[in-house]
Amino acid sequence: MPEADSPAPRSPEPPPLTDRLAARIQASGPLDFESFMAAALYDPEGGYYQRGRLEQLADFRTAPEVHPAFGQLLARQVAEMLRRLPASGPQRIVELGPGSGALAAALLPALATEPGCESVAWEYHLVEVSPRLREVQRRRLADVPEALTARVRWSEPHLLTADPADGVVLANEFFDALPVRRARVMAGTLREVRVGWEREAGFFEEDGQRAPAELAAYLERYGAPLAEGQTAEISIATLRWVDRVAALLRHGYVIVIDYGHPAERLYAVARAHGTLLAYHEHRAGGDPLSRIGEQDLTAHVNFTALARRAAEAGFEPAPLRTQTQFLLGLGILGLLADTESAATSTVERIRSQSAIKELFAPGGMGETFKVLLLARGAPLDSLSGLGSPWEIGTASPGATA
Repeated sequence: MPEADSPAPRSPEPPPLTDRLAARIQASGPLDFESFMAAALYDPEGGYYQRGRLEQLADFRTAPEVHPAFGQLLARQVAEMLRRLPASGPQRIVELGPGSGALAAALLPALATEPGCESVAWEYHLVEVSPRLREVQRRRLADVPEALTARVRWSEPHLLTADPADGVVLANEFFDALPVRRARVMAGTLREVRVGWEREAGFFEEDGQRAPAELAAYLERYGAPLAEGQTAEISIATLRWVDRVAALLRHGYVIVIDYGHPAERLYAVARAHGTLLAYHEHRAGGDPLSRIGEQDLTAHVNFTALARRAAEAGFEPAPLRTQTQFLLGLGILGLLADTESAATSTVERIRSQSAIKELFAPGGMGETFKVLLLARGAPLDSLSGLGSPWEIGTASPGATA
């Protein structure tokens, strides 16, 4: 009787991300913070976003997860933009970093009811690097009508840039998650903050090396002067992504919703330690060099850099607005009133209205989050998101020198 085949040997598990990063530093020297942050968030085996943490319980809620009203209102703006574009071939809606899929799940059904959209041949592209999060998004979209999900694609940026089209790009809390470089002024010299490692101390900051010319050039063109001892984040990755968006869009619009400031406020002396935050179990403020792959890392967005780079790429930026202003222009007050009659119980009505108010009430996420609209070969004037029942002064994100 022949012997049973021996089971194939199992491939050895890769060493934990912490060990691999430590070995990398030992072999090649300290890492720039962008490389460290990119591994912590996006490493294929151990990165925070690659592990599908959003499938369990996010460390902080995004606006689409607060209430579907956010996606429904965004659908109004997207529909208005699509109607303004030339009717030449399929139009694309591209969502960058779709996370849990909550935005698409609310936006798609609402978009189907918008006037004029039934005659537009549009596709919805989700740009997601994590295979696990793609599965989360597929499950989130399971309740969306099949006629709509048939228009959904999971796409890679290089495929979209190879075949540019007209459409709308959505970037909701995307740019804050891009890996950043860090710099600090020491004795009048701009030095780059890198990540070192020692067996006894673990990961630590090192700022002994003069910053590369590209960091100084970024601050001169897109930032602001730093004070002695001040630390700041510099997002070269944001510039690269603006260029990618420009390459994938022939004519159309970009909607950026994120937390951040124009450069003169982002790099103010009051933010002497920068804006880098670590989120773990709904709490911010932890050590960004600990819990590698188990916590989210973010930095506030430099809206001056975003708007200026977009202008250099051929976009027209609108004045920066708060999320409150944007949602008021899209009719959130009317939608709030509609919940009064739609609710089946007092408890449901109170919960729904409280969640909707969280999206735009002063003092909360309505003021924390900013909205930047960009247009290329399409008109910005009279877009609903740029109007409001009342006007609150805003500054242009590209106003700083």
